Amino acid sequence: MSKSVGIVAKGIVLDNVIDDMIRELTVVSSMGAFGKVVSAEIIWKDYQHYRPCIINSSTLYKYITFKFQTKESVMINWHEYKNQFDDRAIHGFIDYCIMLFTNDPLMKTIPEIEQKYISKKLEERIQKLNRSIQ
Repeated sequence: MSKSVGIVAKGIVLDNVIDDMIRELTVVSSMGAFGKVVSAEIIWKDYQHYRPCIINSSTLYKYITFKFQTKESVMINWHEYKNQFDDRAIHGFIDYCIMLFTNDPLMKTIPEIEQKYISKKLEERIQKLNRSIQ
Protein backbone atom coordinates (compact mmCIF):
# COMPACT_ATOMS: atom_id res chain seq x y z
CA MET A 1 0.00 0.00 0.00
CA SER A 2 1.36 3.41 -0.92
CA LYS A 3 1.87 6.09 1.70
CA SER A 4 -0.90 8.33 0.31
CA VAL A 5 -3.41 5.45 0.35
CA GLY A 6 -2.46 4.77 3.97
CA ILE A 7 -2.97 8.43 4.90
CA VAL A 8 -6.38 8.51 3.20
CA ALA A 9 -7.38 5.30 5.00
CA LYS A 10 -6.23 6.70 8.37
CA GLY A 11 -8.19 9.89 7.65
CA ILE A 12 -11.38 7.96 6.94
CA VAL A 13 -11.02 5.84 10.07
CA LEU A 14 -10.22 8.90 12.18
CA ASP A 15 -13.17 10.86 10.79
CA ASN A 16 -15.45 7.95 11.66
CA VAL A 17 -14.04 7.70 15.19
CA ILE A 18 -14.57 11.43 15.76
CA ASP A 19 -18.03 11.29 14.18
CA ASP A 20 -19.00 8.40 16.50
CA MET A 21 -17.64 10.32 19.50
CA ILE A 22 -19.62 13.42 18.58
CA ARG A 23 -22.76 11.36 18.00
CA GLU A 24 -22.38 9.74 21.42
CA LEU A 25 -21.92 13.09 23.15
CA THR A 26 -24.87 14.57 21.25
CA VAL A 27 -27.18 11.68 22.18
CA VAL A 28 -26.26 11.84 25.87
CA SER A 29 -26.48 15.63 25.79
CA SER A 30 -29.94 15.59 24.22
CA MET A 31 -31.13 13.49 27.16
CA GLY A 32 -30.15 16.35 29.45
CA ALA A 33 -27.08 14.73 30.97
CA PHE A 34 -24.79 17.74 30.43
CA GLY A 35 -27.17 20.55 31.28
CA LYS A 36 -26.73 22.04 27.82
CA VAL A 37 -26.55 20.64 24.33
CA VAL A 38 -23.15 19.65 22.96
CA SER A 39 -22.36 21.52 19.75
CA ALA A 40 -21.36 18.93 17.18
CA GLU A 41 -20.32 21.65 14.73
CA ILE A 42 -17.89 23.23 17.19
CA ILE A 43 -16.28 19.91 18.12
CA TRP A 44 -15.98 18.94 14.44
CA LYS A 45 -14.45 22.32 13.56
CA ASP A 46 -11.97 22.03 16.44
CA TYR A 47 -11.06 18.53 15.26
CA GLN A 48 -10.41 19.79 11.72
CA HIS A 49 -7.71 22.12 13.09
CA TYR A 50 -5.78 19.16 14.52
CA ARG A 51 -6.60 16.57 11.87
CA PRO A 52 -3.29 16.93 9.93
CA CYS A 53 -1.30 16.49 13.15
CA ILE A 54 -3.27 13.43 14.17
CA ILE A 55 -3.01 11.73 10.79
CA ASN A 56 0.71 12.41 10.39
CA SER A 57 1.70 11.22 13.86
CA SER A 58 1.01 7.53 14.36
CA THR A 59 1.44 7.89 18.14
CA LEU A 60 -1.07 10.76 18.37
CA TYR A 61 -3.40 8.88 16.01
CA LYS A 62 -3.37 5.82 18.29
CA TYR A 63 -3.78 8.02 21.37
CA ILE A 64 -6.83 9.85 20.00
CA THR A 65 -8.52 6.78 18.54
CA PHE A 66 -8.01 4.99 21.87
CA LYS A 67 -9.54 7.92 23.80
CA PHE A 68 -12.72 7.65 21.72
CA GLN A 69 -12.80 3.90 21.17
CA THR A 70 -15.86 3.09 23.30
CA LYS A 71 -18.86 4.93 24.75
CA GLU A 72 -17.34 4.56 28.19
CA SER A 73 -14.01 6.09 27.22
CA VAL A 74 -15.79 8.98 25.46
CA MET A 75 -17.82 9.69 28.59
CA ILE A 76 -14.81 9.40 30.90
CA ASN A 77 -12.82 11.83 28.75
CA TRP A 78 -15.80 14.21 28.47
CA HIS A 79 -16.32 14.29 32.24
CA GLU A 80 -12.60 14.83 32.84
CA TYR A 81 -12.71 17.71 30.35
CA LYS A 82 -15.78 19.23 32.02
CA ASN A 83 -14.18 18.91 35.47
CA GLN A 84 -10.82 20.45 34.54
CA PHE A 85 -10.14 23.60 36.51
CA ASP A 86 -6.39 23.93 36.35
CA ASP A 87 -6.00 25.17 32.78
CA ARG A 88 -8.41 27.88 31.69
CA ALA A 89 -6.56 28.28 28.37
CA ILE A 90 -8.17 25.06 27.14
CA HIS A 91 -11.66 25.83 25.86
CA GLY A 92 -12.63 22.95 23.59
CA PHE A 93 -12.88 19.21 24.08
CA ILE A 94 -10.48 18.36 21.25
CA ASP A 95 -8.05 21.04 22.49
CA TYR A 96 -8.18 19.38 25.90
CA CYS A 97 -7.41 15.93 24.46
CA ILE A 98 -4.46 17.26 22.43
CA MET A 99 -3.17 19.11 25.50
CA LEU A 100 -3.30 15.85 27.47
CA PHE A 101 -1.18 14.22 24.79
CA THR A 102 1.41 17.01 24.91
CA ASN A 103 1.73 16.42 28.67
CA ASP A 104 1.89 12.63 28.30
CA PRO A 105 5.24 10.79 28.23
CA LEU A 106 4.21 9.52 24.79
CA MET A 107 4.87 12.99 23.41
CA LYS A 108 8.58 12.47 24.11
CA THR A 109 8.61 9.29 21.98
CA ILE A 110 7.66 10.97 18.71
CA PRO A 111 10.11 12.76 16.41
CA GLU A 112 10.97 16.32 17.38
CA ILE A 113 9.45 17.75 14.19
CA GLU A 114 6.09 16.15 15.07
CA GLN A 115 6.36 17.48 18.63
CA LYS A 116 6.92 20.99 17.32
CA TYR A 117 4.06 20.75 14.83
CA ILE A 118 1.58 19.49 17.43
CA SER A 119 2.68 22.12 19.96
CA LYS A 120 2.42 24.84 17.30
CA LYS A 121 -1.14 23.80 16.36
CA LEU A 122 -2.15 23.78 20.04
CA GLU A 123 -0.61 27.22 20.61
CA GLU A 124 -2.40 28.59 17.53
CA ARG A 125 -5.73 27.36 18.88
CA ILE A 126 -5.14 28.76 22.35
CA GLN A 127 -4.12 32.16 20.96
CA LYS A 128 -7.11 32.26 18.63
CA LEU A 129 -9.53 31.28 21.39
CA ASN A 130 -8.02 33.75 23.85
CA ARG A 131 -8.35 36.58 21.29
CA SER A 132 -11.99 35.67 20.62
CA ILE A 133 -12.80 35.75 24.34
CA GLN A 134 -11.23 39.16 24.95
